[in-house]
Amino acid sequence: MEKRKLTKNEIIILSIVNVIGVAGIVVLFVLSTNYLLPISMVLFLAVGDYLLISNPQRKEEEKQLELSSEFVRIFDYFSIYIKSGVPVYHALEETIQYASPEMAARLQTLLRAIDEDKSATPYIEFSKCLNTIESRQVLISIYKMSIEGGDESYINQFNFLFETILEEERKQELLRLEKRLNTTCYLPLAGSGLTMILIVVGIINVMGGLISGI
Repeated sequence: MEKRKLTKNEIIILSIVNVIGVAGIVVLFVLSTNYLLPISMVLFLAVGDYLLISNPQRKEEEKQLELSSEFVRIFDYFSIYIKSGVPVYHALEETIQYASPEMAARLQTLLRAIDEDKSATPYIEFSKCLNTIESRQVLISIYKMSIEGGDESYINQFNFLFETILEEERKQELLRLEKRLNTTCYLPLAGSGLTMILIVVGIINVMGGLISGI
């Protein structure tokens, strides 16, 4: 997936926050004998920059991941309709009832595009919201089924491809669960580490004050 770039407004906001933050840090370093606060501000400014820069891309990736996961979930129903002999177009219509509002809107757009264009283009356009090549291959196989009708070879091809991404989605869901559990375990350690850094900085600052007093 192509990485999302920051918008002009996001760059302006980031620049303003950094200018204000740097100016505040400089003033504190010049006027204050307590360096704990400006050093803390440097850390928080760095973390804030990271979050502002990475958050839009992370959100877009999460959204695409959610859509891809939903695609596998609701097209499991689609595969049931196909196995029951329902034509592709009507199977797509029936699948909409199991979709989220966003996915339902995308499926409706797909159906409208199919009404106007009988080529593979509508399916390819729909696949752009998904993050795996395998999902796109499934959509191409659906297009082939729509063209060839009930040809057994295309139905078998679809079943094989869909079972592959279904199994992969199950594995990925287990990996995501494991990652969430690991992240939860590391959060207390990260918090303790930051606390220790601030304590050390505070001690150094106090010692510096004592030495200056002597």
